[in-house]
Formats: sequence, structure tokens, C-alpha cells
Amino acid sequence: SLTCFYASATCQEQFISRLIWLGSRSALGLDGMGEASWRALHQTHRFEHIFSWLTLTSAQIANTPGFAKGKSEQIWRQFNLARRQPFTRWIMAMDIPLTQAALQASGDRSWEQLLMRTEQHWRQLPATGERRAGRVIDWRNNLQIKALSRWLAAQHIPGFGS
Repeated sequence: SLTCFYASATCQEQFISRLIWLGSRSALGLDGMGEASWRALHQTHRFEHIFSWLTLTSAQIANTPGFAKGKSEQIWRQFNLARRQPFTRWIMAMDIPLTQAALQASGDRSWEQLLMRTEQHWRQLPATGERRAGRVIDWRNNLQIKALSRWLAAQHIPGFGS
């Protein structure tokens, strides 16, 4: 579902679920970031969207209630390491409706490349039929996804922007 990339009263649980997913090994691999950590950070710092944590300072993380010094330092390191993750990991974190194998097979290493792909291109990838290819096109054209891609470009995340 193409919802709850941005925090709102109606999306609280799905928003937290999205944060948990993006921190998982299947996406950005943020070690030590479980549900309790995401809830504490979001409750304290009121994230606008699923990538708002990228703007947190080490002091903000350290001042999050319930975070010991070691925990806050670990989170700060993980967030900084995430900035260097390859484009495909960020796209997985954005919940592209493709398998990792299909995304790797696409060869796309930038948002610009991804935008140029046709539905026919997507259909040729492993485990990607007509329906899934259509879902990729819908995902890519979604206003929230487009806004997040622009925001990631402004944060100098690899593959988003020049």
C-alpha cells in the first residue's frame, strides 16, 4: 500500500511498521533499531516522514528518553553508516514492489535511471509480471514517493540527484 510514508494520526502504527522495515537487514540494516527505539525517537522528535531520522544530531539522539550513552552512540553510528548505503537499499527502504533480485537485475543505480524505465522493462525482470510491473509504475509515480526522493537528493543520498 502506498500510504503512511508520512506521519499522521491515522497512520501511527503503519508509520512505525515502515520505520521497522527500513531498519531491517532487507532494507538499510540499521543494527539495534527495533520497534522500541523507533517509537522513542518518533515520540520525542516527531518525524515528518520515514527518513526524518537522517536529520537528527548526536545530541538529539542522546537526549531521547530511555537511551543510554552507549545506545545513543550506536544509533548515531548506524544512521551515519546508512547514508553510505547503495541506492538499491534506499529503494527497498521506500518499499518498491520488487524483489531484491529483480531490483539488482534491473541494473538501476539512480533515481533518474529508475524514472526512465518502461513497464515493459519491469516485466522482463525476474519474478515480475504485468501486475507487479504496473505496481512499480504506480509506486514510482506516487506523490509521497516523489517527495521522498527529492528529500533524499537534498540529503545527498547516493543515487538521488546529481
